[in-house]
Amino acid sequence: METELKKELTELILKLTDVDYESFCSNYNIKDKGRDMLEFIQDLDEDNTEEVISEIHFNAELEY
Repeated sequence: METELKKELTELILKLTDVDYESFCSNYNIKDKGRDMLEFIQDLDEDNTEEVISEIHFNAELEY
C-alpha cells in the first residue's frame, strides 16, 4: 500500500504547476529539488504520505 501511495504522491507532484511546485518545495524545505525531493518521498511513512497527498489536493489547482 505504501508503494502505491508514494506512486500517487509522485504523480501528483509531477502535475503541479511551477508556482505550486515552488510552494510545495518551500513548504517542506526541499532545497535541491532533485535529490532532496526523492529523499523526502522515500522517508515518508504511510500516514505522512497520505497527509501530503491530502495537502496537495487541498492547496494545488489540479484537474482530476
